[in-house]
Amino acid sequence: LFKQIDDPELSVEKLADQMATNRSHFQRKVKAITGLSPSEIIKTIRLEKANELLLAKNGNITEVAYQTGFSSQSYFTKCYTQHFGISPTQMLQKNK
Repeated sequence: LFKQIDDPELSVEKLADQMATNRSHFQRKVKAITGLSPSEIIKTIRLEKANELLLAKNGNITEVAYQTGFSSQSYFTKCYTQHFGISPTQMLQKNK
């Protein structure tokens, strides 16, 4: 999963295929173990990685969004703000 985090095509279906199981079974197992859906886990991992990249100043917001598999900078900003309670721009300004 971590090696594929920049792939915007990464999906629950792909992960289930890699685990040699069907999507429904995979989703149920992951939800039972973690309490989160596989898509929530993927998004959380992407956001945490994006936060690391932003803090390390490894690119601007758009570059970081694409490096972490988000296909849209606006969607990335929305998800980031929901997850961290602060926009990526505000976080960068705060950590100058």
